[in-house]
Amino acid sequence: AFSFSLVWSVGANVDKEGKAKFDDWFRDLAGDIRRFPNFGEVYDYIVDFSTVNFVQFADRCPTFTYNPAQSFSEMLVPTADTTKYSHLLSLLCQADRNVLLVGHSGTGKSVMMADALHVTLPQQDFVSFTMNFSAQTSSQRVQEMLESHLKVKRKQVLGAMP
Repeated sequence: AFSFSLVWSVGANVDKEGKAKFDDWFRDLAGDIRRFPNFGEVYDYIVDFSTVNFVQFADRCPTFTYNPAQSFSEMLVPTADTTKYSHLLSLLCQADRNVLLVGHSGTGKSVMMADALHVTLPQQDFVSFTMNFSAQTSSQRVQEMLESHLKVKRKQVLGAMP
């Protein structure tokens, strides 16, 4: 668990090139503590607490079941990456930490977050709404979108809807 935590805290905020460098550095550093398997990067593994071994996120991917009633843009096809980031998102939310998903356009961040908020994470803990941004989104429009989902509690005080 310590190695997993170290990888996803110290080594989480690097780009693709940095991940390769961190992988080499961490394997040299942690070789005496707990050896990661030689296949893939240290980012590809999770601790299986029942066996106390590292297993690949790819081995934890749920099977995909096609639902014809669901729109294409709402479908989340499980991959090693979506499984990895959904697991990390779940851990961070359970620890009451803020989460910001960052990445290139079209990588599934919105769908993964929507899946986590509506399926994976406990429903009673979250109230969510989606805001779509573009280059033309103004700060005034963001404020309007936020305030439209809030209720006036007192003068100048807004709160969650009941």
